[in-house]
Amino acid sequence: MDSFFALFFRFSFGLLCHALLLPLITPCRFGRRACRWAWLGVSALGSLLAVPLILLVDSVGVLFVLEAAFTLALYCAAYMFLSEGSRMRSLFMFSVYGTYFMFLLAFASCLSQVFFNGSHYATAAIRTLFMALYGLSLRFSPLVRRLRATSQLSVGWRSPAVFSCSSCLTVYAAALIFSILQLDPGIRLGITGVLAALITSAYAVSGRMILLLGREQAAREAETQRKLMERQLAAEREYVAQAKAHRHDMRHHTALIQAYLDRGDTGGAKEYLSQWQAQLDAAALDHYCENTVANALLRLTAWRCREGDIPCQIQAVIPEELPLTGPELTAVLGNILENAWEAAGAARDPSLSVSARPQGGFLLVEVKNAVSGETRFEGGLPVTTKAAGGQGLRNAQRTLKRHGGLLQCAREGDTFLTRALLPL
Repeated sequence: MDSFFALFFRFSFGLLCHALLLPLITPCRFGRRACRWAWLGVSALGSLLAVPLILLVDSVGVLFVLEAAFTLALYCAAYMFLSEGSRMRSLFMFSVYGTYFMFLLAFASCLSQVFFNGSHYATAAIRTLFMALYGLSLRFSPLVRRLRATSQLSVGWRSPAVFSCSSCLTVYAAALIFSILQLDPGIRLGITGVLAALITSAYAVSGRMILLLGREQAAREAETQRKLMERQLAAEREYVAQAKAHRHDMRHHTALIQAYLDRGDTGGAKEYLSQWQAQLDAAALDHYCENTVANALLRLTAWRCREGDIPCQIQAVIPEELPLTGPELTAVLGNILENAWEAAGAARDPSLSVSARPQGGFLLVEVKNAVSGETRFEGGLPVTTKAAGGQGLRNAQRTLKRHGGLLQCAREGDTFLTRALLPL
């Protein structure tokens, strides 16, 4: 019974350490507090499931190997579910964590056998010390901090993920071989140290490559944002230029009307005013909503559709004040409208419609556009065929999520629907 409690303590305490450490590298999709409670729940579940494992396995070496496999499988499933971002990124981050977890188990086991005759309590104590040091490195290491910031990187994770999974399996296989052959603890310690140094060097190269990819993607996103802002600015300049022209011509129009009235020719004045009003109506800028940024983007979209002979319908009721800043609204609405316009222009029967209205405390924006060819989705968003593309809708999705909103995309036949929901 004492052996059972010792093994249970060793097992469950390790699970608890993971529950405390994994939130440090988990950009949780459900919020930080929910993430912490979820990891504690996983730890409790793992402890319960460990009881039959301890009771059924007699060999401590075999139990050590099964313990590692069980923990990796349980926490990997939880990490893939809780973590936001690319699934390949989640797999990479967890397998890196799992690799060093395996190293910690191996070092703790070797040191316990060398100095404490393999005591379970000594093994748990050494593990705790190593896990504490591991937690400090996860919390304060500059490299880990930069890797945590790559949750928005959506490409380039496949090769690092394959390598990290291979490394984790290699360390696991080495532990299994050590357990079967029952090598001397000193020899195991030396081999594990060499293997840790080699894998750490390879991870350093992988981390450097990932950081470079992250910088490249950030540069592309900044360029996309700059282009959107330039288009918004162009639309505003058009508005200001026409307003100045109207103001300049106003002096001539008022002077001419004054001349009609001075001559007592009220009929001529009325006729001139009628013609002037018709001219103003024909040259007036489109006005779709009270929000100046949204209005400029909608006006730009309507102008593009007219230039490309794309039938366009816009009905928008967007309040002047929104939770989003001007650049954020440009990133959301501008990206949605630009994608819809590009797809509609390439369709066999082009069309585009925009609907925006407050509904139940939210602003609901629905954009429908004609689309041709096949559409493949990944993570709920369409996969682009443009080189270095595909960031626009991801930027819009991230921006909406920061404000408690969501972005949905779907295709029904030859119509593509983009729906954005933003709390007001």
